[in-house]
Amino acid sequence: MSRFSRRQRRGPSAAHLGKRLTSGRVRRAGVTTILAVAGLTAASGSAHAALPGLGPVDVATGFPAYYQDSGGLRVEPCLDGPPICFAAASDLTAPDGEAFYNNAGATLTTRNGGKAVLVTALEAAYAAGGSGQEITFGRIRFTDTTGLVPGAKYTVTHPYGTDTFVANAAGAVPKNVGTEDIGALGPCIGPAAHSAGGVCDFGEATTSRIGPFLRWDSGAPAGYLGDAVTPHKVTGSPTGTNVFRITGPGINPTSTDQCSTVGGAIADCIETSLFTVEGKIAGPLMSTPSKVAFGSQQVGTSSAARTVTVKNVYSSSVGITGVSMDPKSGTPSDLSSRRETAAQPRSAVTPPAT
Repeated sequence: MSRFSRRQRRGPSAAHLGKRLTSGRVRRAGVTTILAVAGLTAASGSAHAALPGLGPVDVATGFPAYYQDSGGLRVEPCLDGPPICFAAASDLTAPDGEAFYNNAGATLTTRNGGKAVLVTALEAAYAAGGSGQEITFGRIRFTDTTGLVPGAKYTVTHPYGTDTFVANAAGAVPKNVGTEDIGALGPCIGPAAHSAGGVCDFGEATTSRIGPFLRWDSGAPAGYLGDAVTPHKVTGSPTGTNVFRITGPGINPTSTDQCSTVGGAIADCIETSLFTVEGKIAGPLMSTPSKVAFGSQQVGTSSAARTVTVKNVYSSSVGITGVSMDPKSGTPSDLSSRRETAAQPRSAVTPPAT
C-alpha cells in the first residue's frame, strides 16, 4: 500500500481511518535514517524545506522525541494534559489516541451563520490497533459548514500557502474534501515499517507543508508555543501570511471591510490573525528511558543498577551539575545515584536501588 492514502477520518477523537492527499501535491524526496528534506509545492505557493530534522524515537511513547523546523525550534508531543495540551500521556494509546507536536487553529463566521475552520498541525496518531502502529503526519484542513454559495469557488490563504475549494450543493466544504494529511500512514506491517522509506517512516511527515512551527508572536507560557485556549496573533509563516483569509462570492456576512490589505468588494473577503496554538518546546533534556522501575526488592539488599541516558535535545549547550531523585516517585533515601559524563550523550545516570 502507498505511504499516502486517501480516506475519511471518522471524527475528532477517532482512529485515523480518514486521510486525504490532494493528487499530485507531494513528490517524495530523498530520505535518510536521520532526517528527510523535501521540496514541496503547494497548490499556489513556492516550495520550501518545512521541517529539516526529527529526533530519535522515544521508547516511552513510540514516537519521535521531537521535530525541528528551519529556525532550529524543536517541539515534542504535547502530553501535559488540558488546558495547555489537548492530550495527556495516558491518552496516547492505540488505536484511537492522538497528540500534537504543533496545532494552530482559527475560525471565521461566514454567510448564513456558517462557520469556517482552519487547522494546521503536526500530529502523532496510530494507523491501527496493536503495537507498532505509530504514525506522524502534517495536516492542513479547511472546512465550512453551510456558509458558502453552492458551486462557487473560494480561495483560502493560510500561514502555509493558498488553496482553492468549490462549495458543494449545501454550500459547504466537508472534512473529506478539505483535509490534506501528508506522512507515511501505514498500516505498519513488518519490522521495517518505521525504517527510512517504510510504510510508517516518521521522516515522511517532514515533507508536509507544516513548518516552521506556528507560535504566539509574544507572551507564550514558558516552554510552550501557546496556551491551547486563547486566540492570539502568531508568527512562523514561511511566506509571512500569518492569517486565515477566505475570498469568494458573498463570504463576508457583514458590511464591514474585514480585509483592509485586499482589494475588491467588501462582501468577498474575510480574515483573522488570531489562532489558538498548542505546542511544547522540546527538552532541553530527554531521558531514555523516561521512567525506571526496579520492582520488588528484599529489605537490606540492593537491586541491579539501571542506566538512564540523559541527552541534550536543545539548540544550545546545557550543563548538568548534579543528579537528584524526584520525591514524588519514591523515597529519595532509598536510592543512590552517580553521574557519568560522555561526549554523546552529554551525561548518563546509573541509580541503583536498595
